[in-house]
Amino acid sequence: MPSSTLNDALLLPPRSRLLYIGPMKTGTTAIQAAAKDQRQTLLDHGVRYPGTKLNHRSGLGALLGWSTVAAERTGPLGPDRLDLDDGGIPDRREWDGLKAEIEADTSRRILVSHEFVSQADDATCRRIVDELGPDRIHVAITLRSPATILPSLWAQGLKDDAQTEPLENWLSRIYDKAPDRPMPARFRRAYEQAELVQRWAGLIGPERVTVIVVEKNRPTALSGTFESLLGLPESMLGRGVDTNRSFTAVEANVFQRLNSALADHGVGWHSFSEFVWRGAANRGVLERTRPDNEPRVGLPAWAVDAAQQDGKRFAAHIRDSGVRVVGDLDQLGAAPSAADKVDSDTIDADVVVRALTGVILAGATTQRRADKRTAQRDAKIKRLDDVTMNLDKTTQRLEAERAKSKRLEADLKRVTHDLSAERKSTLHHRVRKLPPAERPDQTAAAYTTRELLAALKRRIKHKLRTGKSKPLKPLPTPRK
Repeated sequence: MPSSTLNDALLLPPRSRLLYIGPMKTGTTAIQAAAKDQRQTLLDHGVRYPGTKLNHRSGLGALLGWSTVAAERTGPLGPDRLDLDDGGIPDRREWDGLKAEIEADTSRRILVSHEFVSQADDATCRRIVDELGPDRIHVAITLRSPATILPSLWAQGLKDDAQTEPLENWLSRIYDKAPDRPMPARFRRAYEQAELVQRWAGLIGPERVTVIVVEKNRPTALSGTFESLLGLPESMLGRGVDTNRSFTAVEANVFQRLNSALADHGVGWHSFSEFVWRGAANRGVLERTRPDNEPRVGLPAWAVDAAQQDGKRFAAHIRDSGVRVVGDLDQLGAAPSAADKVDSDTIDADVVVRALTGVILAGATTQRRADKRTAQRDAKIKRLDDVTMNLDKTTQRLEAERAKSKRLEADLKRVTHDLSAERKSTLHHRVRKLPPAERPDQTAAAYTTRELLAALKRRIKHKLRTGKSKPLKPLPTPRK
């Protein structure tokens, strides 16, 4: 189909909200990486990719209530913890913030993406639709042949979910050869491609679901389809680099045995995330240049047959679902290219050295972060010590001022008492306090002649009237 025709046929209505749900290992990382790197350019072309991260793992994890932060999980090390572990569930504010940004944009198309949504059940899907808006949501689903995708899924589990099972054991659980250890329903909801498509078609309508078959011989078809859906210029999303490469067979051998040993020793999720996922895998093995002749992870013959039959069945049901399809559905039943069998006991020295290097680099980074946190803590403690010292000095000053205030208060009280007593004392008492030789001069100097004559007059009148001496009363306080 010509590019212009494809654009016209697939273009979503203005203000649509496109939910891209994968599933895993179907090219999602390449589209997410391109959208992340060009957020501002997308805005200029009428598309918002909300948030700041690679994808919307945290926001959607908060909405679903799933443990998407592996480092914070509290359960035992191993796969299938996504919807079981109480630890590692993002704070609800992650979704609330994402939704607020979506709701605030009233003019652009919106792209929201994470692969975990492909594993949601009917009730959870309805909740997602209600949150994004039933009248505006569209869903994009990318599919690959089960025979191609299963080895990648198992290898991805080694890196992300501490997978401990050998490949054949894991495949036996998928194809019911191990009925005592069935695969989680969450895994099957994503693996059963026809049911996945029908679930969303039944919920929002087949005209709102676009299925894209990822074909190796058409490398630009995936990005071109999303450009058509979102009304973007050609090749804008074709610049994304898929950094989520799978382990080769020899790399997978190392990590399967490593994970088993760590689980046996009771290693927790924080250590696994820090030293295996961040260190041995991403800073070690996955940075090596993969040799061209290094075999990839392949399925045993019995599993290839079963996967092909599943792919053909999926294609038939999807074809009948009425959803929009881009690509050749028959590719879902295609056989994978041949892969050399690798003995599980084969351990490649270069892979081990790279893994150890990654662990040491991660350890050094962890130590630097710990040193930085320690320095920040020490600086904070010093600031608190300085504040405490200043408070102590201030307290001491306040205590000294309080003691001084008490002394002044006592002095004032004493002076007030003395003044009161002085006011109440008689001339006789005041004079008697003076040295005998100073009494005449001091008394004469302290009171006026008029005051002395007035006092003498009152005493003479009292004596004449009563024949008795008048009791001495206080004279006015002498003027200074």
